[in-house]
Amino acid sequence: MVAERLSPGVQRRLEELGWSWATDDGALSIDLEGSRLRVPMAEDHGDATSYRMGPAAPGPAPYGAVAVARLLLTSGAPLTQSRIATRIGVTQPRVSQVLNDLLAGGLVERVGCRGWRPSDDRRLLDHLLQNAPPPTEGVSTWWATAEQDPWEATLRCLPQLSDVRVSGDTAADLYAPWRRPALSIVYAAKSIDLHPLGLVAADGPDDAVLRLVNPADPTLTCEPATPRRFRGVTVPLADPIVVLRDVQAGPGPDASEAAAALEAALPDLLGWPT
Repeated sequence: MVAERLSPGVQRRLEELGWSWATDDGALSIDLEGSRLRVPMAEDHGDATSYRMGPAAPGPAPYGAVAVARLLLTSGAPLTQSRIATRIGVTQPRVSQVLNDLLAGGLVERVGCRGWRPSDDRRLLDHLLQNAPPPTEGVSTWWATAEQDPWEATLRCLPQLSDVRVSGDTAADLYAPWRRPALSIVYAAKSIDLHPLGLVAADGPDDAVLRLVNPADPTLTCEPATPRRFRGVTVPLADPIVVLRDVQAGPGPDASEAAAALEAALPDLLGWPT
């Protein structure tokens, strides 16, 4: 569907029905067989981060607000507005707006000149899990290997990709081992053809061991990676909050248990007060 403008309610209803749509002001939403590519309209400074995080937020996904919350949860220390803006690649006025929104909800507090921190890590995490769009929004391709080993597939493609963050079961396996990995999620600034690396395109998520995502959220590949060594290779992990959300949505009947195990490890991983 192409239209001059579409209200947020119409946009949501079209997506529920599986439609792709575009508007004359530059916004679009394209269904990609299970994933969706969204581009916000060219307003509000053309910044996809310029919307509040929460269920009532209209229009494009609030990636900047989500990134601020994630960074506060994973930083381990208070952060100033300028430091937050630099780390996630958004403007200081936008960071200020997000912090004020979170402050109004009692989710963050200011610690003098040291900066901002969550007032309660668990409450802020619950708020993010309930309201944020999935990290995997964007363009995805699904891949398999003869070995059907998610780690083997991940290690093959890492040298060929730029601005990479590894998530899903493989990342959870390094943060807090609990089960054998079934699916690795690799976020990269650009998608590439993995056939030359010995991978084959999977028929769908059920047959894949690796999901390569060119994320709609620009902050996912801006934030610093967490390096961990595996099989002699330094693996740049996405932050544990992103990994938790991907494991929650992952394959297998025990996905919820695997996510619960990772969530239980977050206080130790991130240094939250007990």
